[in-house]
Order: sequence, then structure tokens, then C-alpha cells
Amino acid sequence: MNITREMIRRIIREQEEGKLPETPSEVEATEDAWSGGGNLELDVDHSKVSTDEPNVASPEVLELVVAEVRKRLIEKAETTKKYDDSKHLKGGQDKLPDGLQKGIIDKAEKMEEVDGADHDGALMDLDDYYELEDLLSVQLRDFLRGGYSKEDLIQALTNIVNDAL
Repeated sequence: MNITREMIRRIIREQEEGKLPETPSEVEATEDAWSGGGNLELDVDHSKVSTDEPNVASPEVLELVVAEVRKRLIEKAETTKKYDDSKHLKGGQDKLPDGLQKGIIDKAEKMEEVDGADHDGALMDLDDYYELEDLLSVQLRDFLRGGYSKEDLIQALTNIVNDAL
């Protein structure tokens, strides 16, 4: 037996017949709908009603996405034991990808060449560096926009660090 469009329409009409009022007098108004109060709209999540999936209650959090991307990039980056035993790696830096480890080691060796001294313990842990960067970057940018030069800020930060000692 073939089902025709007409048969489908009839079945739908029969199912919907009892749901809709036939005359306007059968429609029940929402109480105080025109009073101007907070009840002018119904609190209905139309997405949930139609698809059984609720609307997002809050916007997606960018930090979660950025953290996941960083995690995947670190996992994807090549990690070997090549640089793990270097004296220049501090804290958990021996778990970083080889490219980052090499950058840290190169920078430490360059600092040793410039000052002629051993900077063992002078390099900041990567997590601490990021924390310090988060604390200072916005304020430093504001000072630069306010007319101070990069050299002014470096001198001021050097003085602050020296005064703290």
C-alpha cells in the first residue's frame, strides 16, 4: 500500500484537530498579559522544546579553547631527552618540547656570554614567567600608549626590582 501526500495530510490534520481551538472564544489568555508587568513574555526555551537541546546558558569560554589548543600543540611538538639534562632548564621545563628547551638554553648561554657570569637560578620558571607577564602586560601597554618610551619603562622596572632587594 502506497501512502499518498493526501493521506499524510489527513493524518496530521486529525492529530492536530484536538490541539487548536476552533473559535477565538476558546482561546485562554495569559493572566495579566497586557498589564505591562514582567509577564509579557513566556519563559520558554524554544530550542529545548523543539529539539530537546537547551540554549547555551552562557557564552563559550575562550580560555578553555586556548588551553586545549596549547595542550595539543605541546603534545604535537617533538619532545625528546636531547636537552633534558641541561643546567639551564628549571622546574618543569625539561618536559617542554625540544624547540622551547633549545630557546631557553640559548638565551641562558647568551646571558652568560654577555655578563661573563653563571646565571644558575636566575632564569624564571615558565609558569612564573607567564604569571608575571599577565600581571604586567596590560599596564605596560597603557604606559606606552600614554607617551612613555620603552626605555623609560625598562629603567623604571629596573629601579623597582633594585629597590625591592
